[in-house]
Amino acid sequence: MDELFEQSQIQDIIFENLRQNGVQLINTLKKRRLYIGDLAKLIVSGEENTPVNLISENTVEKYNLLGDETGINTKVDEADLFYKGVIQLLDAQNIASLCRNIASRLDQSSLFVPKINEASRVCYFRNRFSDLAYLAFSKYLPEATVDYTYDYESACEGVYNGKYDYCIIPLSGFADGLMTRFIGLLEKYELRIVLSCDIPIREDEHMTFCLLSGSEVYFEGAKHMALTVLCRDSYPLWKFLCIAELLGAKCTECTSLPVRIYSEKSYFTLFDLEKCDKAAFWVYLQLSLPAYILDGVYKEIHQTT
Repeated sequence: MDELFEQSQIQDIIFENLRQNGVQLINTLKKRRLYIGDLAKLIVSGEENTPVNLISENTVEKYNLLGDETGINTKVDEADLFYKGVIQLLDAQNIASLCRNIASRLDQSSLFVPKINEASRVCYFRNRFSDLAYLAFSKYLPEATVDYTYDYESACEGVYNGKYDYCIIPLSGFADGLMTRFIGLLEKYELRIVLSCDIPIREDEHMTFCLLSGSEVYFEGAKHMALTVLCRDSYPLWKFLCIAELLGAKCTECTSLPVRIYSEKSYFTLFDLEKCDKAAFWVYLQLSLPAYILDGVYKEIHQTT
């Protein structure tokens, strides 16, 4: 009994030490957040009215010059996973906090403002599933007209050459997941996803079709983002996804793309932006990420029969 009592006392002391340490840590992080706010103010000084989607080269240069100073300069043994992990996570949190502070000081009024093409010339490779997708998408397009093509690539090429405003292609299937072949077309012809819809193909199975545009188009209620991310050894994928999560961008898909699409390792990622600080996420993409391609900010709709 004495031994159990002694262990219980030791346990209570350990928990109390952890609690007190936790309070100290939170207070320290609160102070750090204030310092990061001061740094953000310095970075955007004189450019507070700049639109968040048009960050100047001067701001980028100041961020690159000063942003690294938010890290912990103390070197640790690479084999010490505890301290290495803490420093990596703190670095991610610092970047997220800095981007939030920078975004709060910029003009956010023009970010992803809904706009569509008044003319709606649509093309697609016709089958019964793409017909259903067109019926779903046409409800969001004013006076849409449609042409049919011989294959999916010719539909994409038609939009790229300006013959059509939109085309329709499948993006993923229930059995195969994301289809890299069609993602390759999206990248090749520099198209953007503006609408997506799940089309039933048989009982309990569906295929996701997307409406693609060759220009910047946003529909009311667009809460999803598609990005192709080119991550290098100096900026690993986990860091990008971690910071995105800290900013409220929930990753719903992340697919490694074949090397044939790009000459370096790349990932096609989909994000749910419903609870995201969109302005901060956009600042992060412009300032921190080595390379990315915006594949669309789009609206998910539901097909009805």
